Amino acid sequence: MEKILFVGSLGSKGPYVRGGEEAKNRHLKFFLDEERIQVKYINTYKWKYNILKILFQILKSVFIDRYKKIVISVATVSAYKLLMFFNCLISLGYKFDIYYFVAGGNIHNIIQEKKFKIKYYKRIKKIYVQTSGIKEKLDFLNSDNIEVIPNFKNFNYKSKNLIKDDKVFNCVYIGRITQEKGIGF
Repeated sequence: MEKILFVGSLGSKGPYVRGGEEAKNRHLKFFLDEERIQVKYINTYKWKYNILKILFQILKSVFIDRYKKIVISVATVSAYKLLMFFNCLISLGYKFDIYYFVAGGNIHNIIQEKKFKIKYYKRIKKIYVQTSGIKEKLDFLNSDNIEVIPNFKNFNYKSKNLIKDDKVFNCVYIGRITQEKGIGF
């Protein structure tokens, strides 16, 4: 079985998370652990205070431990910096399968405005976005490596049979209410 290197914020050790990125990463970690997949986690929580430690962990994982499958699940700008780093290594002959879980819905704007180079996204094995709307906005990449995985959270859902059509029921939504997030009125 191949080893996977996961780079993303898992937050602090407590039960609380700071936002959608950390919530998604914790659920992804839970899934990978449940599937008994061998994963090395590099927690980027408070990365500005731990930049040298995180950089050393990435370098050790790539050059000494020889991780070849890389999961990147950080905010857009940080993901781009990691993609530049791994693309430099790819240019030098190293081989990686990179899987990018997009956090947020503005990646298409940044790439189209040429703030980020498109070539770094072309070498990614799989890009996972949260909605079909974001996937459509990334069509200009001309790539078949984009897949939609809606926001995933572990909730105990009630059966539809328990909800009567004529009754009002409470619903909790965590996030911005925007079309890009799949929420429209």
